[in-house]
Amino acid sequence: MNVNINPYESPRPGDVFTKEAMNENESIRQLLVEIRDAQLESLRMQREALERSQRMLRFRYPLMIIPFLILIPTLFFTRTILRTPPPIPARAAPRVAPPVTTPVNPPVTFGPG
Repeated sequence: MNVNINPYESPRPGDVFTKEAMNENESIRQLLVEIRDAQLESLRMQREALERSQRMLRFRYPLMIIPFLILIPTLFFTRTILRTPPPIPARAAPRVAPPVTTPVNPPVTFGPG
């Protein structure tokens, strides 16, 4: 009688198979099957993730440009449009210098008139 049954091995024609031996090892066999199924599922998910990342490699350069396309206009608008305007002066500045009205040498007058 073969007590140590390997669930991954096919039964041999000469082996005696008993239901009791299988019932004792059923929980171990079930656990091994669940571990195998979980490993297969994990491997399948890893392969899918690798395949998706390989497909996204062709978009790496356009995706790098997107932050610059956002940053450059933001810097431009914050320096031009959102800048506070200069304050309005209380009195308008003269366009030209005012002419000098006092003569350097006042005219000399003699007598009346």
